Amino acid sequence: MSAVRGSGSSGPEASRALGRAALIAGTGLLLMTALAVFANLFVLETLVTPGAAVRTASDIQEARGLFQVGIVAWILIAALDVLVAWALLRFFERVNHRLSWVAAGARFTYAIVLGAAIIQLSTALSVLSKPEETLSRISSFEDIWDAGLLLFGVHLVLVAYLAHRSGYVPKWLAALIGIAGVSYVFDSSAVVLSLDPPFKAAAVAGLGEFVLAFWLVSRGRLITLDDMTLSDGSTRTENHQVDPGLVVQV
Repeated sequence: MSAVRGSGSSGPEASRALGRAALIAGTGLLLMTALAVFANLFVLETLVTPGAAVRTASDIQEARGLFQVGIVAWILIAALDVLVAWALLRFFERVNHRLSWVAAGARFTYAIVLGAAIIQLSTALSVLSKPEETLSRISSFEDIWDAGLLLFGVHLVLVAYLAHRSGYVPKWLAALIGIAGVSYVFDSSAVVLSLDPPFKAAAVAGLGEFVLAFWLVSRGRLITLDDMTLSDGSTRTENHQVDPGLVVQV
């Protein structure tokens, strides 16, 4: 077994709360993945043709209902981002309370930025008679979203650190999450700095969050409270208080 020490109450109810947080986070991430595939690949990639304003406006007009459903999917993704941020906060707060809040705050803020981007996408429907303006609104959505992914990447980097320190999340999984986070930061920074890298790193490294989702649903929800040991072998919290902690059977 492996374990980690942290602050907070112990007992069956606390263990159940921790398991619920893992299950909520994992389920939310899986739902987000499905929604993102639909909204991005089956809606935007299908209806939006870069550099072809007239064709894009025409395709959206012909499949207006599909485009609207795609917008709803993006709204649900933003809402799930908030839910997942809260659940991961509860799951990792025993490792480092303050850093968990910072990580959650980064994802909360990202969800707000994504909401602002979605507004641009929704207003594209009102200017279909002006193809250039339609394409411009969609481009604004993509630019704002890409810029916001910097915050998303920061969130994942912090979660990776918390996972590494936890002692109850596998080190290889923490590494995957960290790689994904750094990749999102790289891609978003390239957009902000108007660079044109030959590839998007997050397209591959995003696998880390997907694997995290499965781990949370299958194994993370089984974590229970008991005496903990930090990943470095210490039996103290970062503020050197001896408290009940987490342990997961492996």
